[in-house]
Amino acid sequence: MDLRSPVVVHYKGGTIKKGYTHNFAFFRETFDLVQEVPDGGEAGRAEKIRVEDLKALFYVKNFDGNPGHPPSPTNERPWVGDRVEVTFRDNETLIGFTPRYREDDNGFILYPADPHCNNHIVAVIRSAVQQVKREKQHSYFNP
Repeated sequence: MDLRSPVVVHYKGGTIKKGYTHNFAFFRETFDLVQEVPDGGEAGRAEKIRVEDLKALFYVKNFDGNPGHPPSPTNERPWVGDRVEVTFRDNETLIGFTPRYREDDNGFILYPADPHCNNHIVAVIRSAVQQVKREKQHSYFNP
């Protein structure tokens, strides 16, 4: 059984890398990323990625995505946590649900509102966030 998770790494500066990881955690300074090999060949060595350099880490179903699937951020997933709208410093916005949002954490987990999109989970890095709006209570959190 392969315990590596396919991820798409989004850096604060806009760079994107695709690969696999097994040891990401918000409390760590680094984690290992083995980049995707397009031709299906042997994967290279693990690269150390600094968590603080990231905007977010997207755990994906596959690397191809689903470009023909229109996003549906109006879905409800109340069993997953509070509905939030996350605005990053680069003005990208994601809507989803978080089981535990705390302003003083290094980051938080976001489950996309659309369960049919290519992202399973998004690990949002606090320092890349401009604003988090909790939609259920209509209150705002500014990191």
